[in-house]
Amino acid sequence: MEPTFDPRDYFELAKELTEQNANEARVPTAINRAYYALFWLARKKAGTREKRGEHAKVVSRLRKMPGLRAAADQLDTLRRLRELADY
Repeated sequence: MEPTFDPRDYFELAKELTEQNANEARVPTAINRAYYALFWLARKKAGTREKRGEHAKVVSRLRKMPGLRAAADQLDTLRRLRELADY
């Protein structure tokens, strides 16, 4: 599902949440918003629209694109942090 807004707005929200009084509610929410902002931008760059395994597919495709392996690794790390924060 494509966001109906600019994903960078999610990233700005994540920054705002961490700039304010960081607490147990704000930090996990900030991690989640930062991940999805970057995921949606990366998905567009990778050209994927998978229903299953989409997060892994985006990382896999980015790793194969010139100059984007480190970005793919960082996105994958952020995904794992988001999972820890959410669950």
